[in-house]
Amino acid sequence: MSQDDLVQKRLEKKRAEAFSRLSSGQARFFILLDRVPYLHHLWDIENNEILIGEFEQALGVMSSGEVHMAKFFASLWFHNNTRYGFDLVDAISTLDGPERELIREWIADPFWP
Repeated sequence: MSQDDLVQKRLEKKRAEAFSRLSSGQARFFILLDRVPYLHHLWDIENNEILIGEFEQALGVMSSGEVHMAKFFASLWFHNNTRYGFDLVDAISTLDGPERELIREWIADPFWP
């Protein structure tokens, strides 16, 4: 087994341990977040928290579509859209198919972490 394989196996084990401590809503959140890899680093699954400093800094350098998705996930995390001002209509008019589909899936079966 290569060094990369060993590292990957350790990461997977650590992630599985973190998932075992989450509520079902939290687990669903992180599973959904996995579909948007450019945002994953803004949340700490092990400590079950958003990395506010990194999140706010990232908002200043993201594309408009990435900002919409970041604000969408923040609105789920905080259970409201007031902190970062997620606007569903504006987001849907900007986002591409896979990102729209992700939001549509959440609307059809909403949950909060």
